[in-house]
Amino acid sequence: MVVAIFEIEVKEGCMDEMESFLKGTLHDTRGWPGCYELSSFADLENPNKIMFVGKWASKETHQEYLEWRADPGPGTMSLDEVAPMLASEPIARYLAPAGF
Repeated sequence: MVVAIFEIEVKEGCMDEMESFLKGTLHDTRGWPGCYELSSFADLENPNKIMFVGKWASKETHQEYLEWRADPGPGTMSLDEVAPMLASEPIARYLAPAGF
């Protein structure tokens, strides 16, 4: 099991469109095989920054999901279509249990 942290920064004026996208697509993420849990958080200092924290079966499982999201097929917005709403490149980090 890994924790995947995925951070995005939304451009000024694009938050309503991003919220609409996320509300319509996060059910796909939560239903992806190997996604055990997914939560989203807004940065208190910069509300245009959103962090997604998920528990996944493996780093590879999360990356397979991101590959699908890049080209999900007709009727679902792809990452390329989301990119114009972003102020910068998304940041992904992966954490493994430390065993302490």
